[in-house]
Amino acid sequence: MSKIRRNSYLLAVGFLLLIPDLGQAYTANKVWFEFLANGRYRVNVSYTVPEIKELRESHVEFLKKSEAESLYWDLVKGADFFPPRASERRFSQQPLTPEPW
Repeated sequence: MSKIRRNSYLLAVGFLLLIPDLGQAYTANKVWFEFLANGRYRVNVSYTVPEIKELRESHVEFLKKSEAESLYWDLVKGADFFPPRASERRFSQQPLTPEPW
């Protein structure tokens, strides 16, 4: 292996180690909102793990309705999310417009 090729390979691996979360994000297939009897709000998410082609479901419970609605509408608009961290989400593309009704 040439020295230039080896250096470019090491640079690419180093870059991927700096941004490990990019491969861990998922996009929701289905999102639904529930009000629970104990006064909490639950946002349920159905998503596909592309690497193993497996359908999974997860949910996040909130005490504040505004926080639950914020997550719900971000997922409906197409935000990528990170399953163990409910508060971390980002848009890989521009959010869908117009606003959902």
